[in-house]
Amino acid sequence: MPLLQSHNFTLHGFFGTRILTRGVLALDTLDLRLEHLHTLRRAHLGEEERQ
Repeated sequence: MPLLQSHNFTLHGFFGTRILTRGVLALDTLDLRLEHLHTLRRAHLGEEERQ
């Protein structure tokens, strides 16, 4: 049954790649959010220092 095995492998590879891509995208989004929060916090602290 080599045909079925290669088919299973292709499906597994396809879903594995999609899951990996989704994970990387989620991490990128998290990074951007953390950067955004950090920028907001620094801007807020800067305003407090000026007053």
